[in-house]
This record gives sequence, structure tokens and C-alpha cells, in this order.
Amino acid sequence: MSKWIATLSTYPLQVAQTRLRFQSSTDKSLTIGAVSYNGTFDCIAKMYKYEGWHGLFRGVQTKLWHSTLISALMFLTYEKIQAAVEKVVVSQLQRKGGAQKVKL
Repeated sequence: MSKWIATLSTYPLQVAQTRLRFQSSTDKSLTIGAVSYNGTFDCIAKMYKYEGWHGLFRGVQTKLWHSTLISALMFLTYEKIQAAVEKVVVSQLQRKGGAQKVKL
């Protein structure tokens, strides 16, 4: 849930950065009639003015799916690594004779 909030609050900035990168990498003569941006906040303001909320959050569904899947994968990986490390640590302590009731 917190990942979704972070994604939704920063997504317009990511869209603005992408547009600014595209604007600086394209030939100006090929983009006649395109909106010119003078920075991040100018880009966000113009996106809202010309495209509304939809322009600010275009493609956010894909990003939310991506964030959700990455978070789930991280939790799964963390749980598996933690279980493996506990198994190794407990077995090493038991070999040394110091872990009759080890609980990590």
C-alpha cells in the first residue's frame, strides 16, 4: 500500500522527466507544433493545462502493477533468504554445541 502511495505521488514527476529527456534528445525541427518545456514544474503545469489529470497519470496502471509485483518478489526473496540463513546459523551453532534452544 505504501508503495502505491509513493508511486502515485511521484508519477507526474517521472512523466515530466521523461518528456524533458525526449525534448532534449529530439531535433527541434522535427517537432513543429510540439509544446516546449522550461523545466520540471513548467512541464507539469503545461501537461495539466493541455491534457488534464489524464496527462499527468498516463500509464500509471502499468507502473502500479510493476511496483506491486516487485514488492511481492522482494518480500518472497527476503523470506526465503532469511529462512536459509537461519537454517545455516542454527546448524553451525548446534555443531558447536551451543544451540539447544536457539530461536532467531
